[in-house]
Amino acid sequence: MMRRFWSPSSVWATSIRYSREFAREHSERLWKQLVLRPGAPGISGPGHGVELAVVLSLAIGAGLTLKAGISWLGDDMSLLKNASLLVIPLVAAYFAWKREVSWSLVAALGAAFAAVAVVLNLYPFA
Repeated sequence: MMRRFWSPSSVWATSIRYSREFAREHSERLWKQLVLRPGAPGISGPGHGVELAVVLSLAIGAGLTLKAGISWLGDDMSLLKNASLLVIPLVAAYFAWKREVSWSLVAALGAAFAAVAVVLNLYPFA
């Protein structure tokens, strides 16, 4: 059996061809999901007006949390270590709301997140 190795240029050309084909086949459905039209056929899940409100409130919350972290954490190293800890819980909250996860999974994720925060802030990274 002969092995065939693809050159990087042929892999790139193949991926472009397939992405264009996918976009051509699914463009109508993708645009309906991006525009967030209420009542559009083929869009499932909670109401898109509610989803837009949740996304906007979590985005505003992430911005305010990051701004509060900038004012509370004085030095740049603390801010650099904790910037993701300030924003990721709100991103995880969106995915938990969207996937309708159980409260036990939310508690487990919260405990894991708290453990990472403690290790990140107490371990001497010198």
